Amino acid sequence: MSRHFDHVPSLRALLPSAAAALVFAAPAQAAGVADGPRQIFGPYAPQQVTARSGGWLGVDTVPASRAANSVGINLDTWSRSGAYTHERWPNLSSKLRATGITKARVDVHLVSGDWGTQRQIELGKAGFKLDVQLGDAFGRYSAGPLDAVFDVFKTHLIPYTEAVEGTNEPDLLPQSDWAAVALAHQRGIVDRLAATPGSEKIAVYAPPSARPNNQQYFGNLSGLADYANAHAYSGGRYGSLGFDSFLPPAQKVLPNGAYVVTETGVHTATEGTYKQPGVPESVAARYTPKIVLEAIRRGVPRTYLFDLVDRFLDPEKNRVEAHFGLLNVDGTPKPTYGAISRLMAEIRDPKGK
Repeated sequence: MSRHFDHVPSLRALLPSAAAALVFAAPAQAAGVADGPRQIFGPYAPQQVTARSGGWLGVDTVPASRAANSVGINLDTWSRSGAYTHERWPNLSSKLRATGITKARVDVHLVSGDWGTQRQIELGKAGFKLDVQLGDAFGRYSAGPLDAVFDVFKTHLIPYTEAVEGTNEPDLLPQSDWAAVALAHQRGIVDRLAATPGSEKIAVYAPPSARPNNQQYFGNLSGLADYANAHAYSGGRYGSLGFDSFLPPAQKVLPNGAYVVTETGVHTATEGTYKQPGVPESVAARYTPKIVLEAIRRGVPRTYLFDLVDRFLDPEKNRVEAHFGLLNVDGTPKPTYGAISRLMAEIRDPKGK
């Protein structure tokens, strides 16, 4: 199958000039998250825009290497099917490294083997920094009790971790006390981190909600998170629409308004009837780089694309969860893979400036 990777929009054409953005700075030294939200990834400030003669605008720039470091990807390292079989994992890992992305969102499962943990260690040794989901307050996803999950994290993953988070999308549960249950789990994570040497510089992300307005039910998360957590999907449209919906509610749960985006992207299930419509692969290849650049423009310090690879085969293209990947289920690239790889190459500064 032919692949067309020559249609990636120019970085200069995609980065709007006058908008709020993150001014990246060196990570701050801070006490534990229980003392209040910490600026682990640097402080926020408006992008400075000044009027110049001739109608031109002067805009502060974001260092290219730090912009590149803000981009991550979701991985299902515990899967043993599709592109995640033991036989295909080396190729998948190689494809991941070739994108230029160096941040990965993973989780901990308690099952009969440790292949997922070993894959995460492998990525860490290759230079990846992990956001580790530490269990689930409702016992989903083979997570297991928090004590056991945290023990795996503490024993194996701390050296490679830059952030942790708790329960994923608890508002999808039917029970009315979902927020209270998720926050109790979050408190358990914070307390265990406080008692763990070597975890002082690990950022704590809040639980993300599936629906933007449900962020309000978390209340004030001071003492429980350094960053609010949004899943900013645009519903098959331009990326700014998803950010417009999901980021303002997330900004309200912490006094400093800091947030990250741990899931965003578009899917290519064009025959599905899900409320989030799919787009053709050629359109996904144009939208996904724009989503990344929109996040940089808005000052999001970490944005994790969903997903590296399609989860399972669906030739009819009507099952949404099977079509978010940059790669097909067999590990072969989609146009979006090339688009993101080229964008990362463009914004990455080899000298680290």
